[in-house]
Amino acid sequence: MYGFNFLDQYIKEKRYPTKFELDEISHGHKVIVFAASMHGNAYSSKVDEIASVPEGFPGVEVDKKGNPTGVYTSDDATFYAQNNIWGSFSDDEIWKFVQDCADYAVTQGVTSIHGLFGQFVEGDRDVDIVLARKDQLPIDLTVFHQTWEPEEAARRGLKRVGGCLTLDGAAFEHTMACFTPYTDRPELRGMLYHSDEEVYDFISKAHARNMQCTMHAVGERAIDQLLYTYLRVFSEQGRKDIRHRLEHFCLPTDEQIQMAKELDIILSMQPSFSYFWDGAGQEFANVVGRKRADRMDPFHKIIEKGITVLSGSDAPVAPIQPLTYLAHCVSGYNQVRNISVTEAIKMCTVNAAYANGEEKQKGSLEVGKTADMAVISKDPYEAAAAGEILEMEVLATIKDGRIIYRKAPV
Repeated sequence: MYGFNFLDQYIKEKRYPTKFELDEISHGHKVIVFAASMHGNAYSSKVDEIASVPEGFPGVEVDKKGNPTGVYTSDDATFYAQNNIWGSFSDDEIWKFVQDCADYAVTQGVTSIHGLFGQFVEGDRDVDIVLARKDQLPIDLTVFHQTWEPEEAARRGLKRVGGCLTLDGAAFEHTMACFTPYTDRPELRGMLYHSDEEVYDFISKAHARNMQCTMHAVGERAIDQLLYTYLRVFSEQGRKDIRHRLEHFCLPTDEQIQMAKELDIILSMQPSFSYFWDGAGQEFANVVGRKRADRMDPFHKIIEKGITVLSGSDAPVAPIQPLTYLAHCVSGYNQVRNISVTEAIKMCTVNAAYANGEEKQKGSLEVGKTADMAVISKDPYEAAAAGEILEMEVLATIKDGRIIYRKAPV
């Protein structure tokens, strides 16, 4: 049994449930409670046995007697546990997750996915499964191999490496690396998980192999670390048309936005984050304060600079719903980040194709390009003007000129 989108700020106790509490209500079932960010988890005892995280591991919570509670709050512990848990599934079970994701994506008008695989299944077995079977999917799947060893991705014949290689953590776990302390935990500023030299070694090896790479950087300190690493590698090896990326870029400074522009870094961002967590609930503001929350996901500033920015879901952190996030970018709760309909559409079409080196094949409706498209219920420009943009629905999805999804009539 899985529970997603857990935020302890919603709970009276302001904490995760322990495995002892989950055991009382799970009736012997295996239960996982995933943090909203997926950077923290709580497991029932049966799952905790599979997780097999060593005692004393960073981020392993213990009670007053020193006994592990089944709660993990750092990337070190969380990722170690997930590696063992997902690794316990068979190849066919892992593939079923991928198929279900693709089948759902089709209903949301999606014809291509940039997928991050590896790191969360022991031996990166999921990478091999996906590479062997991805032609069976109804959509195109571009694989990023989440490994710190670019030669491993190259050995598998891949041109891309990285993904959720976390330089810092996430806001709700207070592991997003900030310049100043958290509002609700003034003793914490988050953390950097890797040294500058570790990050440099990865980027340098990938760039030398002409491999597109990307890493997870949410807070200012992590963004700083990755941007300056790109600068160092470019200074040593020269720039190439590899189109390196940065995943998330949630809380940048104005100077970092300018630096991303100068380095021509593609920003893979997730409007889903501010859609779910910067609305009436003020989830981000509760953690970092209103002033910093207003700086998160600054799509307007980024696009104003002419930077290529992508719209992603970070699934399974958030569901794959591009129309919802498109609408949020245009007329979201917080006007400080709102952009035009045209720019919002480009984030999940033209820009995504460019980031993948496929701008001559897809991303726009032109003669000679692949006939990939979604038919939607409203003209987004008219819907935005009428205040109805969040009501748009996918009526049909077309891949290679063939209808692969049609909404059933009501």
